[in-house]
Amino acid sequence: MKAKHIFLGLLLFYITGSGISYAQHLMHYTSERFDYSLLIPEDWKRNDQLKGENLALVLVSPEDASMSVSFYSLMGVEEEEFINRFQSNLEKQLDNISIEEKGEFKSRDDEATYLLFDYEKDGITQREKLSFYVRKKEIAVLAATHEKDKFHEILPVLEKVFKSFTFETKQEKVEDLD
Repeated sequence: MKAKHIFLGLLLFYITGSGISYAQHLMHYTSERFDYSLLIPEDWKRNDQLKGENLALVLVSPEDASMSVSFYSLMGVEEEEFINRFQSNLEKQLDNISIEEKGEFKSRDDEATYLLFDYEKDGITQREKLSFYVRKKEIAVLAATHEKDKFHEILPVLEKVFKSFTFETKQEKVEDLD
């Protein structure tokens, strides 16, 4: 009987994964300063220690994944050129960078471009996904990072977050995608 319970416990552990619970509940977040809103995981904490001219938001998950939103001016630069320059700068700054995917997806406002890549940091391979959202003469960059071998565990939640991004700041404009 005891062996049966152990087997069922192991089977449940195998089916559901490691037992680590990545945020499935999302809540609405609005930035009046930067005029955007999106859904964010409820259990991810804001890190207000990190500050920068372009940095609007930094979140950290209980499992050490991170997400940030930054804004840049597009004055005199087309969207595609900005993204190519951004990618080029990443390739110069990060060790052993490998671009895995580049494409487009539908966000709340319009089409958005994404970039998925891996790189080495402190001997650990990281995976990062960037999404680029354009509004008039500025571009928002939403970045999410986690260890490569764990990234797939947070990807379903991140996809909801990426798709929820909007330059609308009224709460009723953003639906809960759960």
